Amino acid sequence: MVYAVKEIKKVEIARPGPGPTGAAPPYYLVTELWFESPEILKAVAATPEWKAIGADVANFAPPGSATVLVSVVEPKR
Repeated sequence: MVYAVKEIKKVEIARPGPGPTGAAPPYYLVTELWFESPEILKAVAATPEWKAIGADVANFAPPGSATVLVSVVEPKR
């Protein structure tokens, strides 16, 4: 579904491995969705397509188990 959102510039999906002590990772899956700017993310978040993506999370993640983080990547110095 995310691949159909033209404003998403890059999609990365990773399965975290054990930490340095061998402990299980706190997350099962990490998905990064890259946008040109926070403003574009905000505009996309208001669309029916984005709302459908959010609703789809319940199809693969137990209720309350998904964590959403929003970050701004700073330019290289």
